[in-house]
Formats: sequence, structure tokens, C-alpha cells
Amino acid sequence: MYLDIKELRNKSSLTLEEFAQRLGMKRYQTISKYEKEPEKIPDSIKKLIRYEFAEFLPEEERLAVATASHPTQSQDSPLQELKAENAQLKKRVADLEQDKEDLRKDKEMLQLHIKTLTGTTGNSEQSA
Repeated sequence: MYLDIKELRNKSSLTLEEFAQRLGMKRYQTISKYEKEPEKIPDSIKKLIRYEFAEFLPEEERLAVATASHPTQSQDSPLQELKAENAQLKKRVADLEQDKEDLRKDKEMLQLHIKTLTGTTGNSEQSA
């Protein structure tokens, strides 16, 4: 399924940052990347977007989630499942964003460590 995120953002009148926040993401740059490269949107994020922005989707897409927004007595269980899955997806996105930030910090620390070691090695070679 192709998702036009920019179109969804325009329809929902949300900025990149607001769109990302609604999905539980900390970085709006990820949404910007998905706008430019929609084929790289993970299925879990597509599902989350379809759930969160169902009212802005084309009619044929809206029908797939419309029953979840108007449950009958027999549809309560699927609705609860969707809500639980949505919460899990939001948590997963937040966890991945945190992992990405942790990796960025680790990379900076390793680069600093390499510079320190390189500087130490360079100084000892110069004095020899």
C-alpha cells in the first residue's frame, strides 16, 4: 500500500513535528524521510499511520478501518485488539527512537575515544 504522508499531513493540517508526535515519534526527520522515500516506510509504521489517520485516508482505505471506529457489540474485541496493537506500535517506535539516540551517543563517544587514542599515539611517535 502506498502512503502519501505529505498529503495526509496537509489534510490533517499538521506540521512534520506534530505528525511525528501523534505517531509517538520524537524525530520529525523520520517523517520527512518517509515523505521522500515512501517505499522505506516499515509495515508497522504504515499500520500505525492507517490507524491514527483513518479519517484522512481515501474512501477505499477508510472502509478497512471504519468498522473499528464504529464498533457494534460483536466488534468490541477487534477494536480492543487494534487499540492494544496501536499502543504496542507506539511503544516500539519510541523504543527504536531511543535506541537510535543511544547509538548516536555511542558513536560520538567512540569517535572521541579514537581521536584521543590517535592523538596519544601521534604524540608518542613524535617524541620518539
